[in-house]
Amino acid sequence: MTASRTLRGYDPENNVYFSCPGDIEEMSAALATYAGKRIPRERDFRERAWNGIADAHIRFYTSTIA
Repeated sequence: MTASRTLRGYDPENNVYFSCPGDIEEMSAALATYAGKRIPRERDFRERAWNGIADAHIRFYTSTIA
């Protein structure tokens, strides 16, 4: 769970709930609903995700110094 001024609700693709900053009632309700309910992922999901992030950084920095 995280707070956001623009995003609201549950994002199943990223398994994160966005609530209004300071809205303790919403945060409590979201925890009661979503806590402990993870989406099954492939074993290498995190590694692939971080590799994608690293590749994006490499492409960005390569394009700025070229």
